[in-house]
Amino acid sequence: MKLIAKLAINQLKINRRRTAWTLIGIILSAAMLTAVYGFALGGRDMMLSLSFETYEIISYEEYEDYIRITTGIIEHHIHQSERFTRIFINIAAILSLVIVSVSAVVVSNAFRISAAERLKQFGILKSVGATKNQIRQTVLYESILLSIIGIPIGLAIGLLVQLIGVHIANHFLMTIAVGYVATLRFIVSWEILLAAALVSFVTVIISAWLPATKAARVPSIDAIRGADEVKIKAKGIRTSKLLQKIFGLEGVLASKSLKRSRRNFRATVIALSVSIILFISAAGFSNTIHQTAHVVLQNVTDATVAAAFGNYFGDYISLNNRTADQITQILREFEDTRVIGVGADFLSSHRAIVPREIMTSTMLGYMDNQWRDWFEDKDGYYTFSVVLITTDPKTYAELARRAGVSEGSNILINHITTMYLEQVNLGRRWADFVPYVFHPQTLKLTDFEGQKTFTLDLHGELGRNDLPSEVWDIGAATFISILVPELDASSYYWFAFPADVNGFVVHANTTLYEQIGNKPGIHLQVLNLQEERSILANTARLYMVFIYGFVGLLILIGLTNIISTISTNVYARSREFAVLKSVGMDQKGLRRMLNFESIFCSAKALVIGLPLGILSSFFIHSMIAETVKFAYEVPWFAVIQCIFGVFIITWSVTRYSARKLQGQNVIDTIRSESGR
Repeated sequence: MKLIAKLAINQLKINRRRTAWTLIGIILSAAMLTAVYGFALGGRDMMLSLSFETYEIISYEEYEDYIRITTGIIEHHIHQSERFTRIFINIAAILSLVIVSVSAVVVSNAFRISAAERLKQFGILKSVGATKNQIRQTVLYESILLSIIGIPIGLAIGLLVQLIGVHIANHFLMTIAVGYVATLRFIVSWEILLAAALVSFVTVIISAWLPATKAARVPSIDAIRGADEVKIKAKGIRTSKLLQKIFGLEGVLASKSLKRSRRNFRATVIALSVSIILFISAAGFSNTIHQTAHVVLQNVTDATVAAAFGNYFGDYISLNNRTADQITQILREFEDTRVIGVGADFLSSHRAIVPREIMTSTMLGYMDNQWRDWFEDKDGYYTFSVVLITTDPKTYAELARRAGVSEGSNILINHITTMYLEQVNLGRRWADFVPYVFHPQTLKLTDFEGQKTFTLDLHGELGRNDLPSEVWDIGAATFISILVPELDASSYYWFAFPADVNGFVVHANTTLYEQIGNKPGIHLQVLNLQEERSILANTARLYMVFIYGFVGLLILIGLTNIISTISTNVYARSREFAVLKSVGMDQKGLRRMLNFESIFCSAKALVIGLPLGILSSFFIHSMIAETVKFAYEVPWFAVIQCIFGVFIITWSVTRYSARKLQGQNVIDTIRSESGR
C-alpha cells in the first residue's frame, strides 16, 4: 500500500469523531440524492400512467377504427413520455443542486479542518522531498476512502427513504384521487443508483480537492510553524470597552478567539445560517399553503353537499324559479336535511351606469386608484356589470325581513370584498367596504350590446353579515349584485346539510336528472363537499410531508457540520485552555468563555439567516399568491424556534465537547504537541 494511503487511513483512525460526522454527511447526501432521483422517476411514471389511461379511454369513446386508436395512443404515449421526462429531470436537477451545495459546504469544511490539523505533518513531508501532488493526494485519499464506505450505505438508506415515502404518498393519493387512481411506484433502477453514486462521489472529491490544493501550496517552513491557519497581525485585535463591561474578561477572550479563528467559525456560521433559511422557508411555505386554503374557503358554504345546474355552452338555457323551487322541495324531503337554493344570471351580462354621487368615498378612492381607466367615462359615470341573484322562497322571505322590505322587493347587496387588492407594507389585503350610498332608487340596466334597456327599482339593502355564505359567495366578485324574487337563472345551486351525506348524493343526482334531464348545453353535477375538503386538506398534507422531510434532511446534513466543527475546535484548543487554567482561570470561567463563543457565533448566524429566511419565505408567498391573493405574514413562530434552537444547539455541543476535557492534566496538556 502506498505511503500516502497509509497516512490517510491513519488520519481517519486518529480523528474518529470528525471522521464519523463527515461520513454521516456523505451518507445523508447520497441517501437524499437516491431518494430524489427515485421519486422523480416514480412521479414521471405515475403521471404518464394517468395520462395514458385517460387518453386511451377518450380514444375508444371517439373512434371505432382499431388502427387509428392504436396509432393515436402510441403517439400520445411518446409525446407525454418526453414531456414528463423533461419536467421531472428539471425538478431532480434543481433539488440535486440544493443537496450538492449544502453537502459541498459540509464536506469541504471537514477536509479543510483535516488539512489544517495536518499542516505541520505536510511541512515535514515536504522538507524530506514530498511533492505538492503527493500532499494533495493524501487528503484526496481520505475522501475516496470515506466515499467507498459512505456512498453504498447512503444508497441503501436512500432506497429505504424512497420506499417509506412511496407508502406515505400513496396513502394520501388514495384519499385525493377521484376516479382512476394513479399510484407512485417504488422503483429500483441501476441508472438511478449510478447517477446518485456519481454525483455524490464527484461532490466529495471536489469538496476535498479545494482544501487539499490549498494545503499543498503552503511553504514547508510556514506549514511546520503552523502559520497559515491562525495568522497574527502586527496590529492587535481590539475589542470595545462596552463588550468588556457587559460580558467581562471571558467575553473579551471569546470575541478575540472568534476573530483570530474566523475560518473555523465561518463554516459553523454558514451551516447555521443555511439551516435557519431552510427552516423559515419551509415554515413560510406551510403558512402560505394554509392561508391559501383559508382564502379559498373563507366564503364557502358549510354545506356538506352541493348540487348544481349550469349553462356553460350551446344555446341559452335557463332555470326558472318554479322548477328550481320544485327541486328544492324534493331535496328537502330527504330525511333530516336542510337545503338552501341560490340562482344567478351570469350569461345575460347586464350593465349599469352609476354616477359618482351615489358612491361612497371609499368606493371612489378605490376606483380612482385601481380602475379609473377601465370603468369611468368622460362624464364621471362608471359602467359596472350586474349580477341578478334569486333564492328559494323560504330563504328570500328571511332576507326580505332582514332588509325591512316586503316580499317581492329587489334588494341591493351593498358590500364588496374583492380579489383586487390594496397595497399594505410587504403584502396586500382584500378590499372590503360598503360601495354605495343607498336610498330607495332606480338603476338603469342595459344588455351587453347596449340594445335592450330596462329599469330596476331597488327597495332595500343588505350587508355581507346579513347574508348566508351561500348567497354571498354567488355575487361576491362583482361590483353590483341584486337579490330579486324571480329570475330565469343560467346557474342554480342547492346547498344541503344532510345527516346522511352519501344517501343524499344519490337522492340529489336522481332528482336533478328526473326534473331537468340530460339536455345538450346543460351541465348537472352533485358534489360531496365533505370529500372535497378532505381532498384539499390531504393534498396540503402531502406537500408538507415532502417539503419538511426534504428540508429536515438538509438541516441534518448541516448539523453534522456544526457538531463536527465545534467539537473539533474545542478539542484542538485544549492546550490553549490548559494555559488559561495555569494563569488562574477556573473551570467556571472557562465555561463562561465557551458559552460566550457559542452565543456570539449563534448571534452572527441569526443576523445573517433570519433576514434571508424571511425574504425567502416572502418570495415563496409572492409566487403562490399571484392567483390567490392575501397579505404576507412573517412566520414568527418559526423565527422564535430558530432563535432558541440555534442557541441551544451551539451551547449544548460546546458544553458537551468541553466536558470531555475536564479530566486532562494541565501540565501534560501544555507539554503535548496538539493538546490531546
